[in-house]
Amino acid sequence: MICGRCGKPTAENSTFCPQDRWAIFVDRPESTDAGALFGFDLPVGSGLLARRRQESRCSHLQHSYEDNLQKRNDALEKRLESEPDNFEVLRALGLIAYLENQFARSAALLERAHKSAPDDLESSVNYAIVLARRGQLQPSLSVLNEARQKHPRSPLVWLNLALVALQAHRPPLVFEAVDALEQLWLQNPGVASDFHDDAVTVRGLALLLEKKPREAWNQLNAAARHAVNLKNNEAKSEDLGDDLSQHHEAESEEADEAILEGKGAQASALNNLALAEAEMGELNRAQARLRAALRLEPGNSAILNNIGVLAYRGGNLKAAYRALETAHSIEEFLGLPDPITNNHLGVVFSALGRMDESLTSFQRAGASEHAEFEVFYNLGRAFIEHGRSDMGVPYLRQAFNIEPNNPDVHTVLGAAYLYAGRINLYAEALKHLKRAVQIDSHHRTGAADLIMTLLEIGNKDAARSLLAQAIKIFPSEAEPNFLAALIILNSMEGAPNAETFWANAAQRFETARAARPETVSALYNSALCQFMMGFRDTASKLLEAAIGRDPSLGPAYYLIGLGHAMAGRNKEALAAWKIAAQLEPHNVDVHFNTGSLLYRAGDFTGSCEAYMRAHRLEPTDPIILACLGVAFARRKMFPQAIAALDQSIQINPRSPIAHSNIGLAYYLFNAIEKAMEHWRMVSQLDRDYAAAREEEQQRSFDDSIIQLRPIEWRSRIVGMAPVLPRPHTRLTPAQGVDPFRLALTDPKLAAIVEQKRQLESARRLLGWMNLKHT
Repeated sequence: MICGRCGKPTAENSTFCPQDRWAIFVDRPESTDAGALFGFDLPVGSGLLARRRQESRCSHLQHSYEDNLQKRNDALEKRLESEPDNFEVLRALGLIAYLENQFARSAALLERAHKSAPDDLESSVNYAIVLARRGQLQPSLSVLNEARQKHPRSPLVWLNLALVALQAHRPPLVFEAVDALEQLWLQNPGVASDFHDDAVTVRGLALLLEKKPREAWNQLNAAARHAVNLKNNEAKSEDLGDDLSQHHEAESEEADEAILEGKGAQASALNNLALAEAEMGELNRAQARLRAALRLEPGNSAILNNIGVLAYRGGNLKAAYRALETAHSIEEFLGLPDPITNNHLGVVFSALGRMDESLTSFQRAGASEHAEFEVFYNLGRAFIEHGRSDMGVPYLRQAFNIEPNNPDVHTVLGAAYLYAGRINLYAEALKHLKRAVQIDSHHRTGAADLIMTLLEIGNKDAARSLLAQAIKIFPSEAEPNFLAALIILNSMEGAPNAETFWANAAQRFETARAARPETVSALYNSALCQFMMGFRDTASKLLEAAIGRDPSLGPAYYLIGLGHAMAGRNKEALAAWKIAAQLEPHNVDVHFNTGSLLYRAGDFTGSCEAYMRAHRLEPTDPIILACLGVAFARRKMFPQAIAALDQSIQINPRSPIAHSNIGLAYYLFNAIEKAMEHWRMVSQLDRDYAAAREEEQQRSFDDSIIQLRPIEWRSRIVGMAPVLPRPHTRLTPAQGVDPFRLALTDPKLAAIVEQKRQLESARRLLGWMNLKHT
């Protein structure tokens, strides 16, 4: 885990940042009881001979495809030399570039074709498609909206408009386009056979965007059953185009399953049904559906991604990683890395604590030309999580431009400004966090960060009011309870009933720990409360439990040592403080108290070393200097003792003990006049003290100053880091090799497009087969 401010990793499996002394709250998926549900096994593959046959098939397909493509490209290039403005040639060359995944070149050629012949249907549709593939969704929609005005009876225009609108998360436009398509096939049943399945599928997927999974399932089920019936050439399929409404409900659940997963089943249809079932909470059914889809197409990245996402959401990170790594390996084999897969791998790597790999995967996803909202959000969030806000905010703003009303984006932006720790940025943090809570009043992390911001700017009344609402909404969640405990402790100034405050704070910390057992800092803070109430045995047990869970928790070792020292167990105290000093080298109290115990044990050398470490941390503390001087004196290092005591007196000239001790140091150093000068000062400062010391100050040092530092409990509290919402995952629709429908009138190009589809399907299968045997 990495702290979002210092950018340094915590200890393994630790949620405590020693640099900033706060607990890092990580919103990770909960493990599920249905462990078997989220298992993942690849379908059993074929043997070596089958793989060799598939390699031969792929080689043949690729050779034929490349040969035909090259011949067609050469012929078109030759024509372009003599006809540089021929829109048909530009259009065809643009399509060839598209097939080769050269989207920038394709867009340039198709743009020229579209400008040369703005009324040409094929140029308009294909230009819009390539813009969408490059992630330029709004320009793509503009081209298609213009095309639908010119070609209102073109099914291709309406279908691609629906498909691009789906990618742009604009369900109303999807419904409008699909409704227009339905009107076309009602007037011409021949249209239905070619467009019904895709149209009804995209409508179902749009209903998923609107959080209507049952309605979505009905649409997706209708499309799936219709496709299977057509493929199997069943007798009743002849009338499906005339009365499509009959296919929107299954005759029975058993019959439905038999049709969908029997002969002629389609992996993409099963995948899409699984999306709706997952959204309905039917996870067993969704997982079974994805397994069936994977048996049909074991190299399908969308299916593998969805298995990974469901496993991640169910807390089975091992299964999630296996599924996503399989998808990634197949895509690498194809040379077609998908930003969705890299994004999901980044999410799983983060949950596994593999933070550097996580950031790398997110960066790969973000480098894609057609990255979507989740990629920009997760990449920006990852940079914030790694303490690199300056690099994360631009990506979050890209995510904001896509989904301006997403509360998670506003929350992470607010957290980024909080992590920066600069007062001049708190106004920005406040703006975004207020907006997050306005969008979603139940946004737990947004509310927590907003409360923290209000506390930082000193608006305690507003913070308490908002916290009261958060506790009411989330009575058992970790973040509001942890914050409530911190506010209770910070309200103790001058309170007559301090024990009530300690008890209430301890209860809140315990509630936070129960909600998030990995947040050991809540356990530690609870122990601190018990310690301050005088329940040392209870505190000791809690502290031992804390370091058992997180051996890097330095504050716990210090408190354990203090408990031992107060009980006279000096050996145990020194052992605990030795570890505390390693984990908290800047904790002046641990060095000072170590020096005091070593002095009492007669180890004056060790005492000097410990006091010197404390002095380097607080060079102007007169008590540390006075103790250091006495320790030097006991080692008969009088020049050093005099120097330390003299510095102490310069800072606090009215300390009779320091004057008494420096006087003896001068006396033993044979500087009698200096000694007498300081002893006379003792009498002037405190006659009673001087009388009590009498001649003793000429024979022994007053080491009563060597005491344990009382606990500064405010500095011992572990605070709470700004909270980041979870990274985003999404279930991925499967719509074949190409998510859009190209406009093709050239039969030679149409044949090449079909060859490419066959080749990619064959290569995906080969990629999976190679994976199985490596």
